[in-house]
Amino acid sequence: MEKLTLRQFIESAMGGRSKAPAPATSPSRAVASRGTAKNASPFVNRGVAVQRRSERIPDVWVTNQRGERKQFRTGLVQGKKILLGFIYTRCEGICPRTTHNMRRVHELLEDEFASGLQMISLSLDPKRDTVKDLAEYARIHRAELPGWEFVVAGNEEDTTALRRAVGAYEIDPALDQDITQHSGVLIYGNDRTDRWMGLGAGSDPEIIAKSFIRTTREGAIARLSRDSGPGVPLAAQKLNARMRAAAADPACDVSKVVAAAAAKP
Repeated sequence: MEKLTLRQFIESAMGGRSKAPAPATSPSRAVASRGTAKNASPFVNRGVAVQRRSERIPDVWVTNQRGERKQFRTGLVQGKKILLGFIYTRCEGICPRTTHNMRRVHELLEDEFASGLQMISLSLDPKRDTVKDLAEYARIHRAELPGWEFVVAGNEEDTTALRRAVGAYEIDPALDQDITQHSGVLIYGNDRTDRWMGLGAGSDPEIIAKSFIRTTREGAIARLSRDSGPGVPLAAQKLNARMRAAAADPACDVSKVVAAAAAKP
């Protein structure tokens, strides 16, 4: 009897000659081929192209406090450093403190605007908040500042889609629908590096600013302390100097702002 080799035996058991498997495509080659596709993400994780986090954000239309319409993702987020907070102009809870802290962070991060910082306050009340309301809210809070947009979407569906895309929602559906219980969080990150973080909106402004610098940096950094020196970005050095000087800032009169909001029809 003719002796069969192991390979011949396996082929016979499989009902015929087996086909050699196609050569596997190397991860780097696979990524390269995907990278040529239109709008392909440039980010790679273990050889696999992955979706940029901002690509999950719906590109819905929003209107700012000056009446200008922009698309949220491509007009406000794409290619920029972002600091995003959530407010509504009739809020009697955390919104005044959120806006106050964002204004202080705006002052602390003044040097970051040259590198593409965009601050956004998104209204959670599209049914009632108008362009006029947003403009008045910004004026009351002394937030009529460059690089800061107060925006409102066209409807509740778009607003919900935006906040859910960045994780600003409650797991309990009933609580999630209660606007007075909305998330008091600041979302910040760098779309160019795809690094994102979140921090309580009521946190100390200096802590928010330091965390923002660390998260959105685009180069190496030695430390973020009260000392200046090699490895500490210029923005951080200036922030450290501001903190040492302990410049006084007028306290946010929350009761006055809440009373004005409550008086609105």
